[in-house]
Amino acid sequence: MRTDFRPAPPDLLIALATLVFAAACTAFVWQPGLASFADDSVSYLVIAQVFSPWQSASPPVADAFVREAFYPPLFPLALARDSQERMAVEGALRSVAPR
Repeated sequence: MRTDFRPAPPDLLIALATLVFAAACTAFVWQPGLASFADDSVSYLVIAQVFSPWQSASPPVADAFVREAFYPPLFPLALARDSQERMAVEGALRSVAPR
């Protein structure tokens, strides 16, 4: 019994579209500053450039910061305080925990 498998033209078109999309995705995420499509790394990069103590942000980045940063006043300070408290508690727990 011999069966010839020949993909139908719509199957070939779907396969070609999938390969083109995969190539476009690969080209997009090949950048050194972006991690993926679905995360918010772009907004983190914008915020980091604005708050950088080593250089000032370029005007386009500073303009993007206004749209990306929706934080209440002193929110970064609250995060820093919370992080320090959590690290202090975890360190104390590790020092008294049995090994």
